[in-house]
Amino acid sequence: MPYEQLPARGRDSLSAVRHLITGGARFIGYEEAYEAGFEDMLRRIPDTSRIESLLGWHPTRNLDTILSDVIDFHRDQEFAKLQKHM
Repeated sequence: MPYEQLPARGRDSLSAVRHLITGGARFIGYEEAYEAGFEDMLRRIPDTSRIESLLGWHPTRNLDTILSDVIDFHRDQEFAKLQKHM
């Protein structure tokens, strides 16, 4: 699905990821990311209301914080690999 056709929440999430990642990162289209015949939902809207109603659980961290932590972790892992080879 082209970026322009994503729901606003999806575009906001992608923009947040792009903003957090530095370097040579680039956006690639769905067709390039997945092989022909790959089936995926047309849109995803995260909803934790069911788990909250069943178990009383609710998220304690927002998406921006989670994305930032995951990106930092993987960036640090790659940096550590590079340092081992120096």
